[in-house]
Amino acid sequence: MQDYKYLMEYKYFIFYILVSMSFGVLTDSQENVYNVSPTDIVKKWIKIYGSDFDEASELTTLSFRNGITKKDWASKISKIMESIEYEHLGGKVVAEITKKDKSIIILQSKIKTIVGGSYQKEVYELHNIEGKWLINEIVVKEEGEFGKSSLEKEI
Repeated sequence: MQDYKYLMEYKYFIFYILVSMSFGVLTDSQENVYNVSPTDIVKKWIKIYGSDFDEASELTTLSFRNGITKKDWASKISKIMESIEYEHLGGKVVAEITKKDKSIIILQSKIKTIVGGSYQKEVYELHNIEGKWLINEIVVKEEGEFGKSSLEKEI
């Protein structure tokens, strides 16, 4: 009975703590999922693509993955990228156009593979699906090479 009386004296304080904690958890999860810009998604993509395909799959639409599950896509693409020793060396967003639920991001970037390095322009099309920006398509245009491939060095 004494414990109940003690709790009743602090019920407003406990209520305040519980509401504050709930609001904080909701705010954090909403920011992580819903308040991320298309540019932020692309920047995250170039950091993880090539090293964490499970996480990268979370940033894509079903259409981008050609209708396969995230897990299957990650498994398939990781084998391909590991075989060519793919590394994304970063990039700079040079343009962004966002209208309603569709966004186009253009990135000047640099990648490296087993045969050498390449400068490229990457055009990302993102769709906002249920409040979350996801990569729906990437078009890559090679703009030049840097370094020498191992094959060219042997010749």
